[in-house]
Amino acid sequence: MSSKSASRDNVQATLETAEEKLQQAAEQVSEKTEELKHKTRELTDDTSVAVSNTVAEVESYVREKPLQAIGIAFAAGFVATVLLRRSR
Repeated sequence: MSSKSASRDNVQATLETAEEKLQQAAEQVSEKTEELKHKTRELTDDTSVAVSNTVAEVESYVREKPLQAIGIAFAAGFVATVLLRRSR
């Protein structure tokens, strides 16, 4: 009987150790998830600022040099059209 009792105790100890390790792993995953959420928010904010700055620069350029802006837009549209027609 003591052999069965020792086996049960050994199994119980192994289960407790496994449970502790699973809990630690879950905590680590949760911490990493929060870190990634934070980094994603920072990158989103940085990207938003960069896009806003670029839009402001383009608007300023168009106001200062409208004819050049029209020419650039026309050229870009022409090139896009040629490339898209060739891909068919």
